[in-house]
Amino acid sequence: MSRGRGVGDNYGGYQVGRAIGGRDYDKPETEGSRKPESRLLVGRLIWAIVVMAVIVAGGAILVDVLGRDRVEANGLDMIEPTVEIVNDGGGELSSRVRLLIARLEQEAHDYGLRIERVVIPIDRQRQVNVHILGREEYYRVLIDRSPAESMEDIARVMRFLDREEIQPIYVDVRVPGRAFYY
Repeated sequence: MSRGRGVGDNYGGYQVGRAIGGRDYDKPETEGSRKPESRLLVGRLIWAIVVMAVIVAGGAILVDVLGRDRVEANGLDMIEPTVEIVNDGGGELSSRVRLLIARLEQEAHDYGLRIERVVIPIDRQRQVNVHILGREEYYRVLIDRSPAESMEDIARVMRFLDREEIQPIYVDVRVPGRAFYY
């Protein structure tokens, strides 16, 4: 009959309840074996300084790669657009639409394109029409989509249109991965 293993039993040369190095955790630590509290205090102080520096720097005005000022809007870091914005519906633009336009402008810059103007149609609240400098057609973009994905689709469609020598009036890139032109 096999005997059950207890606390003092030997498992492959090691005893249960003891550290591998032979140090017994039941014994109180000696003064030399503890980490000095002054080192712990210095570590916490350095951590607090780093956190405060990040908080202070986060509130500062930053400049992005295009040289535009960043402003803080509703607790979000927002880039102000520099392109012409035509609001057919009139009224004030929401910070969400302004942020989309600014990010579209930044993504266009990454693809080597420049946005000439952005038109917000009177009858469409969830889309903007993006006019690229040097192009006849404009691109319908949904404001709920990622600006990076929208600009990727625009660049891909532009290459296709140039290759096939198609000159549409507008291209709809509101559906991810698909483009429709008229």
